[in-house]
Amino acid sequence: RTYLPVALRSHAPLDLVILSLGTNDCKSHFHLNPALVARGADILCEMIETYPYHCGGTPKILLVSPIEMGDDLSRCPFESFDQESVACTKALAPYFERAARRHGCLFLDASKVAKAGRDQLHMEAEGHAALAEALCGMIRKEFA
Repeated sequence: RTYLPVALRSHAPLDLVILSLGTNDCKSHFHLNPALVARGADILCEMIETYPYHCGGTPKILLVSPIEMGDDLSRCPFESFDQESVACTKALAPYFERAARRHGCLFLDASKVAKAGRDQLHMEAEGHAALAEALCGMIRKEFA
């Protein structure tokens, strides 16, 4: 929330803001449920909508729900994630989609096009490529 206004100001004018976050909010020590994680995205959408743009208008927002974590935590080197984290990531998409609808945002569930790689958390090259392709398709369709 601190950096978002700086990014909006420094990159203006903007046609589109892509907001893709949430996985780190699922870390076990935060004890957040999917609704609270999505509320963070909701707050950022509100900030984007109400920011006082001085050049150009208010940009469209594309809200991206994160990929789901993999189930095999024995392969995950990140101690901040546990089975509750996995469950949280698997439940996020409907909450993010509701937030997107409330704000009239475009929405993409990244878990529909990409999966976690060997470390059970991050995408590998093919996942990044698939997500990029899905984002490009949505953006081309919206701005054609």
